[in-house]
Amino acid sequence: MIFIKYELGTDTRSMVTLIHYNPSILSDEIMQNGVLVEKIPEPIPQNGKTEVLYYNIKTKEFWYEYIDIPKTQERTIQERMQSLEQSNAEMMAMIATMATPKV
Repeated sequence: MIFIKYELGTDTRSMVTLIHYNPSILSDEIMQNGVLVEKIPEPIPQNGKTEVLYYNIKTKEFWYEYIDIPKTQERTIQERMQSLEQSNAEMMAMIATMATPKV
């Protein structure tokens, strides 16, 4: 069995906040704040997104919602550098064609 704790949203949509694969070591106090389930579905990886697991209390169903991962400052700088390098290469090519003497 797998223990899950969730943040109650509605009866049909609650965000899973904890997954514990060895609930036998958990205290009764913790166990009162969640439910035991047989299995949890695997997320489908999506580029640039992270998954959030939800649980329907009434139907006992799980699903994932995918949200965009915010770009890190490092990633933003890297993308900007690539753009500037590409622009620089294009300008250098233009200058080279302009500087070539015409015969």
